[in-house]
Amino acid sequence: MSGSSPCASCTMRCCANYTVSIVGYDAWLIGTQLRLPLESFLIFFPVAAENEKGFLLEPGGQRHEIALDKVGEFQKGNPCIFWVDLMNGRGRCGIYPVRPYVCQTYPAYQQEETVLLRDDVLCPEGSWNLAGMDLPLFRKRLFRFRMEQDVYAYVVAAWNRQVERQGLRRAVGDYYAYLLAAYAGIEQARRRLDDARLAELAQLWGQRSASAPNPLFVDLLPLPQEEPWAAVVAGMRTAIDAAARGEPAPEPAAAVEPQGAAFA
Repeated sequence: MSGSSPCASCTMRCCANYTVSIVGYDAWLIGTQLRLPLESFLIFFPVAAENEKGFLLEPGGQRHEIALDKVGEFQKGNPCIFWVDLMNGRGRCGIYPVRPYVCQTYPAYQQEETVLLRDDVLCPEGSWNLAGMDLPLFRKRLFRFRMEQDVYAYVVAAWNRQVERQGLRRAVGDYYAYLLAAYAGIEQARRRLDDARLAELAQLWGQRSASAPNPLFVDLLPLPQEEPWAAVVAGMRTAIDAAARGEPAPEPAAAVEPQGAAFA
């Protein structure tokens, strides 16, 4: 963390006052990198039926969303479970290298390709200004965050379809096990691309119009079969559907060189 960043003198305002809702990729990354069971740091809570991140535990039932737990009771004012108290009201994020995308992108948001600042920032006044921020870095993170939100929406939808189809009540532990399996398959599909190509995919994904549909729900890539962007998106979809059925992810095909692509 840079010494010039407002986070270097953090007083945990965001960590304590926000519910840190996360996507499945965040949960998978934290759990696998820190070797922690998801139950040890996640909390789930009820959300509205139209929430695309809302997962079912029984057919036609209440939908739920996941978030990072808090120290003590899960209530406003208590810090995130990963907050490291350095005394005197100061502290640090204990998982900074694998912190969720909602934290990585705070306090910015994306409007088309423009990075803007939220108007409800909890940091002391003047802490953030666009002129002093690494805007290309924030733009890159925001593009990737949008992709991960779309991927998670499909992960949740695939799980909910199975819950409705099977007609059985499930435990939250079953959902967490599914998340781990689904994202293991997703990462297997994405390993067709090196880091640079994955960043290009995230940029193509993230810079789409706000009204554009989720590429995982609608095939927006009328590309040749040898085009790896199409193969990666299809591979993620296949891996998620397999995990929802309780099946192992299929082996990905060999990677090929990209020929260029664009999302609708």
